[in-house]
Amino acid sequence: MSRLIAPIASTIALACLLPVAPAQSGESTWRTPRGDLVRVGMEKGEVIARVGPPAFSEVIGCDHHGGPVESALYYYTGSGPNKESVTLRFNGLRLVNIEEVLLR
Repeated sequence: MSRLIAPIASTIALACLLPVAPAQSGESTWRTPRGDLVRVGMEKGEVIARVGPPAFSEVIGCDHHGGPVESALYYYTGSGPNKESVTLRFNGLRLVNIEEVLLR
């Protein structure tokens, strides 16, 4: 490798090993712009009843430990002065993770 490419390649390799964390990650609650509280452990139907359907959702896989359990990601984007992107991860019908990123 040339002297110029070697440091770049090692920097990229190191960057791939480091975790990438958003501004806030793994929160156990999310306060919506309307003031509704969403908590880890809530059921999918209760979340949708509080905040409405997501802007986008995707099924990311199935867990076959003890039976098939669908994992899904629900994406919400906010508006106003505190724009945020929120990703909710469900395993089956249960909310297991909330990831919130401010988009200011």
